[in-house]
Amino acid sequence: MNTLQSQKEQFKSWFDTTIQEQFKIREELIGQSVEGLFYTPQVDGSDIDLKGNNAVHLPLGYLTFVTSAGNTYRMETNYQTWCGGIFGITLEKIIKNETHNPIVFPLINQFLQNEKWNIIKDAKIKQVDWNWKRETDCKLNGQNLSIREAHKFLLEDSFAPESLVFHFDNNKSIFFFALEPDEEICDKQTYTLISGGEEIIIFFDETDLKRWDIHIIGFQIRPD
Repeated sequence: MNTLQSQKEQFKSWFDTTIQEQFKIREELIGQSVEGLFYTPQVDGSDIDLKGNNAVHLPLGYLTFVTSAGNTYRMETNYQTWCGGIFGITLEKIIKNETHNPIVFPLINQFLQNEKWNIIKDAKIKQVDWNWKRETDCKLNGQNLSIREAHKFLLEDSFAPESLVFHFDNNKSIFFFALEPDEEICDKQTYTLISGGEEIIIFFDETDLKRWDIHIIGFQIRPD
C-alpha cells in the first residue's frame, strides 16, 4: 500500500471512530436536562455585535454544559482534519469545566444570566441531531447516510459537520451552528454567515433560521 493510500485508510478509520464516538455521546445525553451552561458571549477586540437578533454569538467557538446527571460536556468548533482542515462542530465529555484563560474569559453560568434559556429549564433531552453539510450538493439535505455511504465524500473540502440540534421533551429545540458572521457588512445590521466557521451561533426558534437565510439543515451520518 502506497503512502497516499495508507493516509486515506487512516483518515477513514479515524472518521469511522469519530462518528461512533459522537453517536455514543449523543445517546448518553438523552433523558438528561441542562442545569448549567458556560460560555463567553463577548471578546475584546471583536466588533461583531448581533444586537436586534434573537441569536447568541459565541466568538470563541466553544461552550461547556452541565447536566442533571452531574456530567460535563464541551461543544466546540475545534480545528479538525475534516477534508484537510475545516472547522466542524463536535461534542466531548470532559472531567473538568475549565476555560483556556479563566482571567480573560471567566466561566459564567449563562443558564442563570440569559433568560433565553428559560425555554428548556427542567426539560429533558429527547434527541440530539448532528448535521453535516456538503456545499456543492443540496440533494443530501434531510437524508441519513451510513458511514459507508459517507466515505465517498470524505476528501471534499465542503464536507463538514455544521450543526447540533438539541430537541427537548417540552417540544422546544435549540440550534447550535458552526458559522461565522461576515464582518464586512456587520455595520449594516445584516449578516452573511460563513458556513463551517470557527464560531458558534445559537438559535432558539426554527423561524429565526429563515431570518438568517438558513434553509438547509443538512444531513446526518448514522454509525452503522
